[in-house]
Amino acid sequence: MRRWWWTLLALSSGLLLVAGGLFWTSTRLPDPLVPPEAGGLLHDVTLVVPGVGRATHRSVAIEGDRIARIAPAIRGGGAYRGAFAFPGLVDAHVHFPALGLADEVPLHAFLYLAHGVTTVRNLGEARGGASGRAKDAIRAGIFAGPRILRCGPFIDGGGSTRPDPIVATTAEQGAAAVDRVVADGFDCVNVGDELTPEVLRSVVRAADEARIPLVGRVPWRVDWSEAELDDAQDLRGVPAPPEDGSPPTAPRVWWRGFSRIDNTRVTERAGEALWQDMAVTPALVAQSQRLMGRDTAAFPSRPELALLPPWDGRALWPPGPGASAIRRVPTDDRERMDRAFEHMRFVVRRFAESGVRVHTGTDSGAPGIVPGEALHEELRLFVAAGLSAEQALAASMVATAEAMEVAGLGRLAPGAPADLVLFARDPTEDLANLDTIVAVVSQGRIYPRAVLDAQLRRYRERYADFGTNVIAPAIARVALRFLPFDRPAGD
Repeated sequence: MRRWWWTLLALSSGLLLVAGGLFWTSTRLPDPLVPPEAGGLLHDVTLVVPGVGRATHRSVAIEGDRIARIAPAIRGGGAYRGAFAFPGLVDAHVHFPALGLADEVPLHAFLYLAHGVTTVRNLGEARGGASGRAKDAIRAGIFAGPRILRCGPFIDGGGSTRPDPIVATTAEQGAAAVDRVVADGFDCVNVGDELTPEVLRSVVRAADEARIPLVGRVPWRVDWSEAELDDAQDLRGVPAPPEDGSPPTAPRVWWRGFSRIDNTRVTERAGEALWQDMAVTPALVAQSQRLMGRDTAAFPSRPELALLPPWDGRALWPPGPGASAIRRVPTDDRERMDRAFEHMRFVVRRFAESGVRVHTGTDSGAPGIVPGEALHEELRLFVAAGLSAEQALAASMVATAEAMEVAGLGRLAPGAPADLVLFARDPTEDLANLDTIVAVVSQGRIYPRAVLDAQLRRYRERYADFGTNVIAPAIARVALRFLPFDRPAGD
């Protein structure tokens, strides 16, 4: 009997080892792109700062992570001759992946660069500190990626659904939470939906005293006119609160609120944002992906999802079995979503026309929102809302860059950060030209298109492997059965 027991134990152990090995090989991604040494020369390019001006036939010398010199171009060859050099794109609302079947942090960092996004701001640091690990690795030259700014953990009230929040239910706790974020070396303070007006006021005062930016959604108990955030996210707080007093954070309530909004309220909200000097990061792309999520059959075939491992696009993210917030929007409400989204775009246009600083952010890393590509889509949605291509680019490359509080970011001048993106054709004429990137410069490191494309091919080849393409998605589907995606709280 004992012999059979030992035999069974040995077989079980062997099966576990085989399963573990299969899991590891199925989810192992290619080695990340290693960044080159900083420095180099961009010869005979047209410098363009959208909304500001341009200069033709210029050569740009890069030393370390800074632009050292800009001078009229001399005759001669050059890999980038004739290209249009812009400040890098900025995504002010991202989430690096804290958990997953594999370490996708280097992949996310790379995808930002491959799309010309040279600065990102991570909101809501969760356990594991993925954005911190990415920032350290990029700085050390371990793998390629953008400049990363990090907000601390969400400061939120009781009942928060945010990952690993700092819970503050009194004014004293709110001020102490800001002190903790500052002491931990974060670049900004991030607030969540559940703060009370009293606690938010204490957070605002503490952030002002510490001279650290305060960003986040307007908490649902706080009126937009009294939020006093430096950068309000996701257009939360713009619609009128529900008449029945229910929290407007749930997706169904959120969409209903925007479907009823009128011109008078939008005008008032614009004036209130101007009065508070409050910028807005609408993240329209985060809402548009929910619209696409209504078609559960077509969702997995979206071409941008091919940039990510198959377990994301086919298992973890699809709205039917996966994590998309569309699951929590009742079927009869989904018909209102097109009208609500039309009103969201109108809000963006009216805010921009009124002089409200509109920033670019995507909520990338959330289900269905692909790093880098999502920012291109956000710019297209700005144009669909009524902005020109140049205005949309200026919102990201200039206005959002300036809000990151990195000296010189968004400028092309000696001493400014060497964060640029070079295009074969001018995207101010047509945003379709965003797809003509010939090189990206991030913190002085030059990445030619050929290098970026070669790394993309490595990822695509890996995604095509049987284990990655078949086994890993199957593992993800099993894991989904143990995750509570149908909770009724905010998304």
